[in-house]
Amino acid sequence: MALIGAGCAPVLMAAFFLFANNFAPARFAFLGSSFIAAGTLGNIVSSQPLAAAIEAFGWREVSWSLSVITTFVGIGIWFTMRDPPRSAIAKGGQGGYLALFKIPQLWPIFPCILLGYSVAAGIRGLWAGPLLADVYGLDTPGIGRQTLFMAIALSLGSLAYGPMDRFFDSRKYVILAGNSVVAFSTAWLAFYPPSSVWMASLLLAMIGFFGSSFAVQLAHGKAFVPAHLIGRGVTLMNFFAIGGVGLMQFLSGFVVAANQTPGQPAAAYQAMFALYTAALCLALMVYSFSSDARPSQT
Repeated sequence: MALIGAGCAPVLMAAFFLFANNFAPARFAFLGSSFIAAGTLGNIVSSQPLAAAIEAFGWREVSWSLSVITTFVGIGIWFTMRDPPRSAIAKGGQGGYLALFKIPQLWPIFPCILLGYSVAAGIRGLWAGPLLADVYGLDTPGIGRQTLFMAIALSLGSLAYGPMDRFFDSRKYVILAGNSVVAFSTAWLAFYPPSSVWMASLLLAMIGFFGSSFAVQLAHGKAFVPAHLIGRGVTLMNFFAIGGVGLMQFLSGFVVAANQTPGQPAAAYQAMFALYTAALCLALMVYSFSSDARPSQT
C-alpha cells in the first residue's frame, strides 16, 4: 500500500504544475477539476466492475491485470509528456515551504483543505462498504452497486465544480456552499440514519458530489502563492488534503471501535458521521474568515 501511495503521489502534483505553468491562472480550477474528474473514473471501475471481476477471477488475477495496465500507462507518460519550457517557470524569488507558512491568507484555507476533501475520500475509500454491509446487510456485489453511485457522483461533482468559480466569480463561496451540503448530509446520517439503503446511498452520493471541491480549494490557495513557489504551494496544499484523509480515517477508526454496540451496528457509524460533521463544520467556520479569490481578477 505504501508503494502504491508513493507511485501515485507525483501524478496529481505534476499535472497541477503543468497547468499552473502552461495556462492562465483563471483556468486552473477548471483544468484541475477536469483532471480529477477523469481520475475519479477509477472509482467507478473500483466499485461494481471490480467487485464482479474479483468474484469471477479472484483478487490476485485482478491485481496482476491492474499492474500490467499501470505499467503501460507509465511507459506512455515517459514517451509523451514534456516538461514546460524553463523560461515558462517563474523565477526571481527565493523560499521554500517555510515561506508558504508566512503567507497569512493561506492560514484560514488550510483547515478547509485538511478536512474538506477528507469527508468524501474517507467515506468512499474506507467506510461506505462496511456501512452498507453491517447496517444494511449487503453482500459484495450489492456494495459494489451502491458505491457505484457515489463513485459516479465524485466524478460528476469534480466536473461540475470546474466552471463554477468563474460562473459565480468566487472560489470562497462556491466552496462554502458545496461543503455545507456535505455537512448537512453527514449530519443526516449521524442523527437521522435512514432505514432505506437507497436513501443512504443517495446521501453518500450527495457527499461525493458536493465534496469534490478539491481543485477549487487548491485554486483558492494558489491565488495567494507567489509564482516562483507554485510547485511547492500546490504540493503543500495537497499534503494537507491527503494528510487530512489519513488523519480522519485514523480518528474515525477509533470512534467506530469505541461506539460498537451489540445488536445496534448503526450506532458506531452514527458516531463516525458525527465526527466528520463536527470536523467539517469547524473547518468551514475558520474558512469563512478567508479572503476570496475571484477568477476575474487573475
